[in-house]
Amino acid sequence: MADAGIRVDPATCRVRIVALKTTEQRLADLQIEVDASRATLELSASVKYVQEEIARAALDARQLPVFEAILER
Repeated sequence: MADAGIRVDPATCRVRIVALKTTEQRLADLQIEVDASRATLELSASVKYVQEEIARAALDARQLPVFEAILER
């Protein structure tokens, strides 16, 4: 399943952008929220997705196939 959307709320001065993708074993959930009334910008990503990307960046290229096989289980 995959979905994405943008929600604009003029009453609260907020804009929210969300993207979601799931497979049998993984969930990737990314969000951006802009709040003009508080002058903030918040970014978030699911912990599982972030941890996997950090591991991919830290592993040696020869280790990636083993890591990918573990994730597929």
